[in-house]
Amino acid sequence: MIKEIFKKSWEVTWKNKFLWLFGLLIFLFSQGGEVNLFLNNFKIIGNQLNNLLYFKNFLSNNKFSILIENLKNSFFLHPFQVFIFLFFCFIIIISIIFINLSSQGGMIYCSKKLFQNKKSDFKEGFIIGIKNFWALLEIFILNNLLILASFLIFVLPFVALFIKNSSPQWFFTALLLFLLVFLPINVFIYIITRFSYCYLIIKNNKPLNSIKNSFKLFLKNWLFILKIIFLLFFIYFISLTLITILLFLINLPIILIGMILNYIISFNLFWFIIIFDLFLIIALSLTIISILTTFKYNLLVNLFNELIVDKKVDKMGKI
Repeated sequence: MIKEIFKKSWEVTWKNKFLWLFGLLIFLFSQGGEVNLFLNNFKIIGNQLNNLLYFKNFLSNNKFSILIENLKNSFFLHPFQVFIFLFFCFIIIISIIFINLSSQGGMIYCSKKLFQNKKSDFKEGFIIGIKNFWALLEIFILNNLLILASFLIFVLPFVALFIKNSSPQWFFTALLLFLLVFLPINVFIYIITRFSYCYLIIKNNKPLNSIKNSFKLFLKNWLFILKIIFLLFFIYFISLTLITILLFLINLPIILIGMILNYIISFNLFWFIIIFDLFLIIALSLTIISILTTFKYNLLVNLFNELIVDKKVDKMGKI
């Protein structure tokens, strides 16, 4: 069953390359969120002790108070400029969220049709995403509030104690809770959010009903879903590792050629090779990540379709 889900999801991903554009937009306008969910959480952990110590020094030296005072003075002295700045920041944030959520909605809609062996295209999907933007936004806000609440409850108190007392035990307590409580909650909410989007787009549920039904769906099939998610994480990890090696192997001979041409012919030609190499790496990286993001969404839609038909999933992940 798992093999069939992955195989069919990959076939839809590879045969319908217009979906890659959705994948690219989702990646670019979610700060790589599809990868960050698993990888960056672990990457960030290693830097947190130094960051917290820096933040503690920042507070103890009254720099924070000075910063607040400067901001207040700027607001009172230049209220119009501050308002314009905040307004443009707001517009940029809303635009990013709009493109991100509309792309996710469009991806889910197109994937649904393609799994039903119906034709679809980017324009049709993006229009559906736009039409459902406000409903998607409601789910997005509610689920991010849950993430914030879990952080405030399980992690922040111990971070505050560490900042106050500089005792390593509070930092490691916060770190332990981050790994054992907050990160699993984050993964859980991530799954619920994506299934909620599926209920909204595919089943035309209202936002709150979508979240409610997603909870029920997860609780009913949690072991099977987690197995799929961690297999997906494993694929991401292996793929990104192979991508890094591949880019290195591609990059090395190009740089060597550039250095040889610089020595033999022209320094300008060397920089042309370097710029070409840079654009090549960026293009290849974005293409591969777009494919991975597209595959992930196709996998989730395919999994959703299999689960909502009310089949029973046993402990081995077979239907």
